Amino acid sequence: REASKMTFDKSIADKALFNYVKIVYETGFDPYNEALSSLQQFIKDNPKSEYLDEGYSYLAKLFLSTNNYKQALEVINELDVLNDDLKSAYQKINYSSGIESFKAKKYSNAITLLQRSKKYPQDAVTAANASFWIGESYYRQNDFNKAIKEYKVFLSSSAAKKSSYFTTAKYSLGYCYFKEKNYSEAADAFNSFISSSNKNQKMLSDACNRIGDCNFILQRHNDAIKYYDRAMTYADNQNDYSLYYKATALGAINKLNDKAETLKEIIAMPQQTLMRSTAMFELANTYTLNNQTSKAIETYTQF
Repeated sequence: REASKMTFDKSIADKALFNYVKIVYETGFDPYNEALSSLQQFIKDNPKSEYLDEGYSYLAKLFLSTNNYKQALEVINELDVLNDDLKSAYQKINYSSGIESFKAKKYSNAITLLQRSKKYPQDAVTAANASFWIGESYYRQNDFNKAIKEYKVFLSSSAAKKSSYFTTAKYSLGYCYFKEKNYSEAADAFNSFISSSNKNQKMLSDACNRIGDCNFILQRHNDAIKYYDRAMTYADNQNDYSLYYKATALGAINKLNDKAETLKEIIAMPQQTLMRSTAMFELANTYTLNNQTSKAIETYTQF
């Protein structure tokens, strides 16, 4: 360090100070604050040093070691050329910051940070996951077309199958198409989700109901009935929604007796359901359509 104070040869002083800084950093000889202050002083005093980029690199790693991501990123942005470690750090910092912004419901900021994380795709799975979360951010902003694009980028990535979000992306893609009233594509996406090795019973049940809805809207009533039935095979399904719209589909193909029996299943459910009064009113209407006047009157009087 004393050599760095000599003024007769600037290059020797420059190299001596940088070597001292390296030793402090690499050996942990001094505590964190000493290494930090030494690096910052070196950079400040030697803006044209041949060791400047290496100094910035050490400084960035020092900030990273204490999870000081904001300052680490500021330092990395000063560098003209990044080595692989710093590229990985750049990706990690922007990705982690993007996820934090998403959790804070700052979706525009999340998109910006996650897009930046893809600049250096050092880790392929993280790069793929960034596209997934960008899609999720656009979804929360109701920008379903942009969300669809990002989910497709994610799913087409070779790393996607290694990601824990692989099946969820198909589910989210299905909802994007559903929101855009593209029911054929929505049904395909939900079917792809169901075909994946997913164990979430609630999501599987919901996906079947959405496929049932898509088929009902497309007037494929028998297919709708099949998927409403399938939705009820999953443990977390309360059945009232599936039963009601199954009944509606049965009515659409004039199976009024089957429709009535299905509606009665909702009415007989032991737990309270918001669908009960709606089902009872629809049952009375069904009896009327089926010329079962006495049953219709009896059902209407139960309101």
